[in-house]
Amino acid sequence: MTGSGVVRTVLGDVPASSLGMTLIHEHLHMDCSTLAAAHGYVPDPDPGEFDLAAAAECRWNPGAHPDNYRFTQHDPVLDDLLDYRELGGGAIVDATPFDLDRNPDALVRLSRESGLHVVMGTGYYLEATHRAFLPAGAEESATYDAIVADHEDGSGGIRPGMIGEIGTSDPPTEGELRVVRGAARAAVDTGLPLSIHLHPWGDNADRVLSVVAETGLPIETVLLNHMSTAVGEHDRLRTLLGTGVQLSFDLFGFDHSLLGPGRWPPSDDEGVATIAALQAEGFGAQVMMSQDVGVRTRLRQYGGWGYGHMLRHLVPLLGAHGVSSAGIRQLFVENPAAFLTLR
Repeated sequence: MTGSGVVRTVLGDVPASSLGMTLIHEHLHMDCSTLAAAHGYVPDPDPGEFDLAAAAECRWNPGAHPDNYRFTQHDPVLDDLLDYRELGGGAIVDATPFDLDRNPDALVRLSRESGLHVVMGTGYYLEATHRAFLPAGAEESATYDAIVADHEDGSGGIRPGMIGEIGTSDPPTEGELRVVRGAARAAVDTGLPLSIHLHPWGDNADRVLSVVAETGLPIETVLLNHMSTAVGEHDRLRTLLGTGVQLSFDLFGFDHSLLGPGRWPPSDDEGVATIAALQAEGFGAQVMMSQDVGVRTRLRQYGGWGYGHMLRHLVPLLGAHGVSSAGIRQLFVENPAAFLTLR
């Protein structure tokens, strides 16, 4: 059953039951060009125009051309959102934090022109980007204050419907853990759900969740992202799910290297097989799927599959792995609506 509460979108509050098929972790406007080096990529000193040849090279080295990380073009994103909507999409969550050039006005325009519900995140990412925004040693209080102000006043009246993605490295820095604590405190006081970036291939969930637990935030209102790199680690996944936390497998369609040239996350088929197994074991209510589109090469204009990949390709693949229509609805409709419902 879809929740009976409300979800906050960039165009205002809507019934949770109205969201429909939802992608829980995406980006619609973001500039993470400052993170290329932190992600292990060396840019071309003379990159030239960002064309299909540049896009091809960026599948091996996403930071080869700085424009790939400048995910700020309106028209290619809108085209792919319209494709996603035509395939049956109803809502999408932009998990871009303040320090990655979150743009509320751009999200409003994309929502109006696509006809999709767009939920906006709030908060801060990794220390590599948040240190320019937050005073060292006082990250907890500064994060709390910024999120609560964003919740109460918004940006030009545009208010977030989720906290996150809140960034943690592998291992998390002390400053990042203070941000997590401030974000969790803000979640307690605002009723917003909390979405946390676990760095791919890291194993830091216990440490991060222990910080969240200090604030008294209910664990079921927390979503841990990027669990796709834990595909195949069945005992670890079952242990995490046993805590009651929500897990997002959101690196589907990831057709470029991840945190270093030549390193790819598990395949879509492996990810789907894991999700089918977790549903069969009774964990279906805690699992969601998404794609984390956030560089230009992921868009169809540059040879990617776009936001429509999930409904065009992966929903049929889920069926091939034995996931029922009810199971698909749980993944994309019921679970996101329940997670995003304001408390």
